[in-house]
Amino acid sequence: MKILYGLNGTGNGHLCRAIEVIGRLRRRGHEVRVLVSGGSPDLSPEALAPYEVYRGFTFVTARGRIKYLKTALQVNLPRFYRDLWSFD
Repeated sequence: MKILYGLNGTGNGHLCRAIEVIGRLRRRGHEVRVLVSGGSPDLSPEALAPYEVYRGFTFVTARGRIKYLKTALQVNLPRFYRDLWSFD
């Protein structure tokens, strides 16, 4: 089976769980394509290889709350659309 596994790359918690799940899926013979959004993995990326990294959207937070204006200002729409249309 072909599987597209999307992963939030901004924290190691998502990454640790994903490494385990992706490894199990691949050992069972599935073809797993990994897409990392919102940052690049820095913890055992070879366990995810091959993978693709896209900037995506990331919320800006402070004291546990989303800062909507700062989030909107950091969005790069031309980059988002370029990534979107280049994705096969």
